[in-house]
Amino acid sequence: MDEWNKRLENELPEKLRDTISLEDRIRIGVQLRLSYLEPVLHKWPEAMYIGLDPRNIATTVQKLWRAVDIIWHSCGDRSFDTSYYTRRVILFKIYVSTELYMLTDKSEGHRETWSFLRRRIEDTINIGQYVSGALLLGDTVWNLSLIHISEPTRQAEISYAVFCLKKKISTQKISI
Repeated sequence: MDEWNKRLENELPEKLRDTISLEDRIRIGVQLRLSYLEPVLHKWPEAMYIGLDPRNIATTVQKLWRAVDIIWHSCGDRSFDTSYYTRRVILFKIYVSTELYMLTDKSEGHRETWSFLRRRIEDTINIGQYVSGALLLGDTVWNLSLIHISEPTRQAEISYAVFCLKKKISTQKISI
């Protein structure tokens, strides 16, 4: 795995030279790293079993972490905040799930694996956009306060509540 990471570090910047979108850069990085498995793919489940042994798991995770770090670094990520870890954990998950998918893929040129990888990246981007939208909504809701909750008085099988929201009046203390 160390040799594959060194190859990735040397070959990936050249492969990404003319690639503009981050999505494509990540996809190319993961595909390149997974392509190194090709000669040993028939034995890879056994290697994975050894790598997951409790005595080896820390080293396995460290080497896979290094691979996703190389990919992110080659994509231009230079972050030093929590997004550094978030991005790598997400890509780690994408990489590992794609590697597992690849083990059962019988399509020509691993076409189905690359399609799976593309969908995982798209899903991650869509979730990120959803979370960003939810955070904006959260900011809006934060500025509202709950003033009334009621339930209907009629007897029914379905019960529901009515929430009435009112804009908060900000009270700021001025200190002299």
